[in-house]
Amino acid sequence: MQNDSITENSRKYFGVELTEAAKWRNVLAMIALMLLLQLTFQLWSIIVPRYLMEIAGLSRKHLGRVTGSMGITYDIIRITFVGVFGAMSDRFGRKSLLLIGALVSAVSYIYFAFTPAMASLIGINLIILMYAARIVIAFSIQIMTPQLLPTFFDYTYPHCRGRISSLYGFTMALGAFLAYRILGPLSKTLSIQNFILLGVWLSLGVFVLAWFGTADLAPGREKVILKWSSIWATMKRSFMNFREAWPIVRKSPVLLFSYAVAFVEKSDISVQVYFFFAWSVAVARQFSMTIADATKDAANTISWGACMSLVVYMVGGFVVDRFGRKGSLMTGLFLSGISFVILGLMESPFTSLAVMAVAVRGFGTGAATLSSYALIADHSPKELLGTIYGGYNMAAAAGMLIVVSISMFLFDYVGPGYPFVLAGGMDLVVFVWGLLIWRKIPNKKIFRVKNRHNNVA
Repeated sequence: MQNDSITENSRKYFGVELTEAAKWRNVLAMIALMLLLQLTFQLWSIIVPRYLMEIAGLSRKHLGRVTGSMGITYDIIRITFVGVFGAMSDRFGRKSLLLIGALVSAVSYIYFAFTPAMASLIGINLIILMYAARIVIAFSIQIMTPQLLPTFFDYTYPHCRGRISSLYGFTMALGAFLAYRILGPLSKTLSIQNFILLGVWLSLGVFVLAWFGTADLAPGREKVILKWSSIWATMKRSFMNFREAWPIVRKSPVLLFSYAVAFVEKSDISVQVYFFFAWSVAVARQFSMTIADATKDAANTISWGACMSLVVYMVGGFVVDRFGRKGSLMTGLFLSGISFVILGLMESPFTSLAVMAVAVRGFGTGAATLSSYALIADHSPKELLGTIYGGYNMAAAAGMLIVVSISMFLFDYVGPGYPFVLAGGMDLVVFVWGLLIWRKIPNKKIFRVKNRHNNVA
């Protein structure tokens, strides 16, 4: 009896309790994998504005449209495939897709690093080759990202979802913070090509961690080996799964509101990453800075947003599980909205006030996103969690697509701060909607399983 108690207690740390099939080394491997993955994700965003102006020779007046359209390319890929790969993970499991995505990422960064040589060799415009690189890198990201949070959910019990969401968000925020703090200075000291080649090694590190460290515990409707010949059939089945999941989403104000939160909060992150670097690079000479110095300074500023997200994810899971979801969600929406509006009205991205606005935005987005993750898990049938979470990601991608599409013209024709005003204003609109449906957002999870067939209570 005593040994059983010791064994049970050893599986619970910081309020997170693992299922019988999961091991703590699987959780630690996922944490390390996600840190490397965030470095890989952020590498593109850090270097592209500098690459466009120094290597591709792009003029300032086109910087917003090219940077924004590359972001839109990513969002189109996300809308098209993220739901599919989320649903595929329910059928085939998460690990296979993580491995494939890591290999695709490594190859895509090799290609991106040598685009200048390829442009000279075959006589194609360098920016066209950059768009091709963006498509492949975006595709690799969409293979991997839908697997991360569902994998954590597979390792834990429902009553720990707030805390495991907090661990997930904390790890992603820490990865972003390290990316800007480490890759920002490296972008100045390394050549642009060598900096891009870091993405290859980071992707291979993700592959090794996924192969040796993770366990695939997805409930899945059928367990089969992933074969390329069956992917098309699975994609068609994935859309059928969306048809099955949609009535659950449509009838749930909580799931619909969570999708709206994804729409605005994820677009905040895109607007900040795409246009804050572009803003800094575009006005660098006005403030007697080189483009390399402006890139490093922008990375340092954005890192403070990631730092504040870390603070949220350190304590947010306990707050969400103990006191409920909606208070932190609404607070986050308001803070991210008002801070972005203030940032957009500034004249310089290099001030301490800009750092403060970015930090508050990071805090607000972290709080709102963490709560929406928990709400999605609470109100989704377990066998459709990957599918509904894929829909959540599709809502996020739609927000990025629409907001970035408008922002790139605001950047070039109105002013570099107006993309932030737009994004912040949309946060505040969703905040007002949340106030109107306040009583329909429960603090406690309401999805229960009546029987072994997982009917909705």
